[in-house]
Amino acid sequence: MTVYGEFAKYVPIGGADERAPPSRERVGVECEGPMISKISHERSSGNVFADIGFSPDDAAELMAKSRLILAISDTLARRKLTQREAARICRTDQPTLSKVLHGRMSDISVNRLMSWMTMLGLED
Repeated sequence: MTVYGEFAKYVPIGGADERAPPSRERVGVECEGPMISKISHERSSGNVFADIGFSPDDAAELMAKSRLILAISDTLARRKLTQREAARICRTDQPTLSKVLHGRMSDISVNRLMSWMTMLGLED
């Protein structure tokens, strides 16, 4: 895979930008001429959790939770609900809902997420 142009905006032609983090300094960049860099990559299995080493069962559960959380988040945005309003509808507290919406999946079950989705869908 070859990456052109867009990455170059992070590294000025004249040298490292003082405001840029050190990790962006001269990463795969030729300062003379057009910026062309090769980046190695692997094809995904379709489940990022499996790709990073979770067991098949854990990866499937985490993917299901992720999709439900995304659906809940989209529903909140579509209905223009605040987290407080959504928490009331889902019969939970706002801090718990916030943690889940920000990716903390270990403390919540797929069944609970499904019930939240159902409650959000049934509420007018």
